[in-house]
Amino acid sequence: MPFIVRNNPDVDDVVVRWNTEGYLEKIFGEGEFHAEHSVNNHFMYWRKLSDKKQAKKYVPPTDMVSMTYKEWTKKAAVKREVESEHWYFR
Repeated sequence: MPFIVRNNPDVDDVVVRWNTEGYLEKIFGEGEFHAEHSVNNHFMYWRKLSDKKQAKKYVPPTDMVSMTYKEWTKKAAVKREVESEHWYFR
């Protein structure tokens, strides 16, 4: 069940740090991380099929790519239309 945390100094400190420009970029550095890529704004759950015959025909709705946090923030900062490429940082 979802919940809301209020007036917790530890959580408040995290919010301030994560909201500080450059903080997450510093934490992630230049390493590459997984990002899920979609040709539109739909990030549907899917899994590989065990049936090899069906698996050859199946086209997953998203694909995994590697990129730095800095590369992802540049892509994420662009205002996008529903039917344009989207990336979900993992």
